[in-house]
Amino acid sequence: MTKKAFSVGSLIPGRETVHQSPQQVKKDDHIQLSQKSDAVQEIKGSQKGVSWKVTPIKGQSLLETALEQKQQIQYKCRKGTCGVCTVTVEEGQALLSEPNTAEEKKLGTALKDDCRLACQAAII
Repeated sequence: MTKKAFSVGSLIPGRETVHQSPQQVKKDDHIQLSQKSDAVQEIKGSQKGVSWKVTPIKGQSLLETALEQKQQIQYKCRKGTCGVCTVTVEEGQALLSEPNTAEEKKLGTALKDDCRLACQAAII
């Protein structure tokens, strides 16, 4: 008895399922995978002397992620206008989007000191 693999395409009437054999893993591929696991897995920062750390959740703002993970980050408007959610990112800056217009307008030169608006900094 053969097992049939289903995919989204296989559920469309008239489509045939194409079976492919698994590719062999090369030594170089293994090295690349292990190097990726050494990447930063947390974003660490502080706000008004209180340190925090979060596990990044791609697609969410830094504020949404922090609140979901029970981190005490102060905030108010969630639009990038009040500046209450200003945080200093100490580790994991590479996991955040580039500063947007609201952050540039509100923080100005403080962006160079790793300050971000938690409500506007998106995790990528």
